[in-house]
Amino acid sequence: MASTSPQTPWTRLCLNLRASLLAGMAGLFLVACDVPPHAKLPWLTDPEAAREQAVQRNLPLLMLFTGSDWCGPCKILNSHVLSTVPFSQYASSNLVLLKVDFPRRPPLPRAEADRNQRLQEGYAIQGYPTLVLLDPQGRELAREVGLRSASPADLAARLEEFKNRK
Repeated sequence: MASTSPQTPWTRLCLNLRASLLAGMAGLFLVACDVPPHAKLPWLTDPEAAREQAVQRNLPLLMLFTGSDWCGPCKILNSHVLSTVPFSQYASSNLVLLKVDFPRRPPLPRAEADRNQRLQEGYAIQGYPTLVLLDPQGRELAREVGLRSASPADLAARLEEFKNRK
């Protein structure tokens, strides 16, 4: 049986475009719903200030080695774990935070880039993201390389476990 409404190539193109657009918008909506609420954390960038604060507050120091603008797993860890409200609530009273970043654009000022490079070499960082947990005296308690934390609660639980191993 023949179709009663003839479809020109232009009509088919418009229908396909509309269907693709609707599917894309639905996908974006689903992705947006999956991102937890974000919080602003007090990440320090000066290692000496972070160490002083860790000693003064008697808290462990969590160092994040990251490529914030080019490393896919770093971006996921940041948006889905580190910058969420639950992790912020945990970190604010349990950790001092130090971000050791290696962005490409814009590049860091030369002195900060050199300092970060020395930290990377000193801690033998081989990949991003890497989390290094230090006690207030600067002794390494644990490290995680790659995207291992599925949720803020998961990371907080592992950090507590590492802190209690002393």
